[in-house]
This record gives sequence, C-alpha cells and structure tokens, in this order.
Amino acid sequence: MTAVLSGIGIGMDATKQFVLSLDAVSLALLVVTLVAFLVPIFILFPPVPVDRSDVLRQTHTRAGVALPSSNLRRQPLPDRRAGRGRSVRVFPVEACRGVELVHDGAQSYDRLYTFAQLSAANRQKGSPVWEPITHGRFPLLANIQVDLWVPDPNKTSRLLGHVDGAFLVLTFPWTDAGLQGLVQSVSAKLSHGLRAIPEKEFMLPVSFPSDDEMRAQGYSFAKVKIRDEITTALNIDSELPSELARYLGAEQQLGIFRVDRL
Repeated sequence: MTAVLSGIGIGMDATKQFVLSLDAVSLALLVVTLVAFLVPIFILFPPVPVDRSDVLRQTHTRAGVALPSSNLRRQPLPDRRAGRGRSVRVFPVEACRGVELVHDGAQSYDRLYTFAQLSAANRQKGSPVWEPITHGRFPLLANIQVDLWVPDPNKTSRLLGHVDGAFLVLTFPWTDAGLQGLVQSVSAKLSHGLRAIPEKEFMLPVSFPSDDEMRAQGYSFAKVKIRDEITTALNIDSELPSELARYLGAEQQLGIFRVDRL
C-alpha cells in the first residue's frame, strides 16, 4: 500500500513538473490536442442519459401541441361530430396536462388513463377497491406533461426496425439528492439547454395491451372507482417509476388504470 501511494505521489510530481515546463505555445497546443481528441468521443458517446422520447424519435413523430398547466381545467369530452381539421384538446391521462390535436379521430386519445391509489385499509379487504386521485388533492399532477407519439411511415430505425403502435410519454420534474442530482442537472443542460431542469420519463401504450403483453409486463386487473362507480380495469402500475409517488406526495400505493374500455 505504501509503495502504491508513493508511486502515485511520484507520478503527480512528474506531471506537475511537465506542465510547469511548458511555455504558453506548447500549453495551448496541448489543450487543443486534448479537445480535438475528446470532442469526437463526446459526439459518439455523449455523457447524458438516453430518454424514451429519444428512442421513439427514431421511429415515431410527436403529434399535436402539449398544453401548458394553465389549461388544466376539466374540459368536456371532445365533440365526436366535430368537423375535419378542427383543433381538439384531449387529455389522455386524467388530471395531467393535455394535448391539442388537429386530425380526425383525435377524441380516441381522450381519457385513456387515470391515476388511483390503494389505501392500507382497502388493501386488507377481501376485494380491495382503488380510489382515483385528482389534482385537487395532488396539485403536482398538473406538472406532468403528456406527449403523444405516433408511428411515422417515413422513419425506420436500423436497430429497431419499423415499430408499430402509438405511445404516451409522461414527463415530470425530478432531481435526486446529492452528487447524483448535480450530475442530472448538468446532463439536462447539456441535452436541452441552459434553462433545462432534470426530468423523469415513463411510457404508456395507446393501444389496449394484448394478453401476451399483459403477462410479459406484469399488468393485472383490479377494481377501481371511476365516476362514482366501481368497475374492473387494467392496472399497469409496473410502468410507474418509484420516484413518481414521492414527487406527488402519495403515501399510499400508486397505480394507473386503463379506463377507455369501461
């Protein structure tokens, strides 16, 4: 151990002497050489995490315009008789931000999912019932951005091939504590600009999952209270990141239910 420490000390002293021996021109050439060596590495292997939306961008296109939180007032269901080319505001996930779409069939993306929680008292019952949550009780739901990604026939990924099916990508602000949080802040600014903040993403399918997909992803049916009625719906809580419950301040078990087939 002593020999290792001694060797490190000798190496540091030698490096220091080398740098001090360089004149201004030589030091500038050294810096330029290091930058020229590192830039291609950063381009090929950027020191930032790859988001789900980055992967979807290879085969899909983001549809519509994400609505700001100021437009979160509960909207009536889109008029299914609306004429072609009209702008329609839809809310794929109840109580979260919506999307403004301009194409036929936009209403099919409305009210696909709702968040719910299961209290400890309900969990102990023989037939537990999940209770829906709203941004009245959990106001931070209003910060969850919802983006709709639809397949783009003009895009094909060399790695993924052609990917069918539309997806929802939900994004919420999240920064870990300590050094990890600092790294996340730097990565966010490198990826999305100086004003960017760290965020967490998760993805939900638009199409109702098949039986094979349910088994593979661990989805399950459960009873949930929707609009004052108790019904059975598909819970896909396996897609929720653990950070979401902490961000929302949900102390009970959190789930998200597919409700469009009720």
